[in-house]
Amino acid sequence: MCVFEVVLGEGAREERHWDDDQARLCVEVNSAAITCRRASEFNEFSTVDIQVPFGTEVNIRAFLEGMEEESETYFWVLVEGLVGGLNLSTITHVGSVGDGVNQLNDFRLFRGKGDFALIVDGLVFETDLGEPYRLQRDAALFCRANSIDCGLFFRELSKIVQQQNELRRLNLPKIQYIPTVTSPFIFLHHEKTAGSSLRRYIAQKSSNLGLGFYIPCYTADGVYHEDFSCYSFDLHNASKVNGGERDDLAVVAGHMQWDVWAGEDGMKSFSGRTPNCLVMLRHPVDRAISLFYERVFPRDDLDFGNTKINELSPTRLKFVVEQFRGSAWGMYRDEGFSNTLCKMLLGQNHFKGKTPSELNWEDIERADRAMMEDVERAIENLDQCVVGLQNDWETTKSMIWHFFPWLEFNDSAKMNTGRGGGAETRDELRSELERVILNYNQCDMKVWEHAQKRFELQKRAVLGDVKYGNVK
Repeated sequence: MCVFEVVLGEGAREERHWDDDQARLCVEVNSAAITCRRASEFNEFSTVDIQVPFGTEVNIRAFLEGMEEESETYFWVLVEGLVGGLNLSTITHVGSVGDGVNQLNDFRLFRGKGDFALIVDGLVFETDLGEPYRLQRDAALFCRANSIDCGLFFRELSKIVQQQNELRRLNLPKIQYIPTVTSPFIFLHHEKTAGSSLRRYIAQKSSNLGLGFYIPCYTADGVYHEDFSCYSFDLHNASKVNGGERDDLAVVAGHMQWDVWAGEDGMKSFSGRTPNCLVMLRHPVDRAISLFYERVFPRDDLDFGNTKINELSPTRLKFVVEQFRGSAWGMYRDEGFSNTLCKMLLGQNHFKGKTPSELNWEDIERADRAMMEDVERAIENLDQCVVGLQNDWETTKSMIWHFFPWLEFNDSAKMNTGRGGGAETRDELRSELERVILNYNQCDMKVWEHAQKRFELQKRAVLGDVKYGNVK
């Protein structure tokens, strides 16, 4: 069943002298003969039968006679069989078919889910998905204005809609084909999770695509340049010199926190929805070991500098986990060893980019006390992003390329995980030291455990084990 709904704008009936007995709805199937009928012959129960064998692709063009340019729309379906049905619809329809369930994907499932953009023959197609029919209307206007074959365009667009709707039914993020200022890309880089090379790839790709971006330590040409601006943890330093003004940002990546994009200090052109985001994670104990060997071990000014972590007493490690935070030029540059993933996901970073005199200890202590109470909110925020795992980089790359196809890169660099060859692994770490780290990362462990399940669901979707709303 294919349902066409004619939606008239305010005042259109009077302006067009609309007459149900004269207005005619025309349907063309696979570029064959056009069938037109009076609008008065149609209601919600009317049908026009199209007999095609299973496995047939059907391209449908519909328009109001005499108003082709204003009303024309296209629709593509693959008739696959009884169970599964057409798999695409502009209406929500679920009904029993034999022993199976016929579930039709819905263009309007996109409603309220943010802006949508594609690159088509070098042109950017954008639409606002806040209206139920906007996607079909804008697509018809776009292909006509750019002399693109509308039938072929809708064929590919329909396949994308199928894929996007399956991801939504699984509560997974949508695929972002190209970032825009109204639908940007954010990479929240949690320290010591193999994100440094990824930031370089993002900077280079953004520069090549001509996207406005801000990635601390990178110039507008996508070239790494280390200076004081590298220790920037918000968007204040965004400028044309390093990728784009805040008005023009489509891409942001760095050691920033949740909601960095929002408010007066955020991305000025952003509509306010949660952006398309990527977060890399690592087991909290592995991350702590890596951070120790990058930030603590090289410090000659500490009496436990140049000391391996397994040689520390639990009391000494407890001091490190509680108190130590990397610094540069008198500023803190990370949140240290304790629940830093939760702090990032909750927008509760209190040390980054600040000098000791700028710290608000009342806010810090209040946030630390509430951390476990907010773990569910941290998980909810994470679920809005694509999750990558440092310990499965090969699969993570496949996920990045699937959910962010514009970001596909040639991975030729060794990830900066901060661990030398002589550092302990988690399995080698003394059990009493591991307990110290875990005790100060209870929130992060909850998020980590959830993230692994989320990663597996993403993997099943990316590898094609998810079809028509069912997980095999």
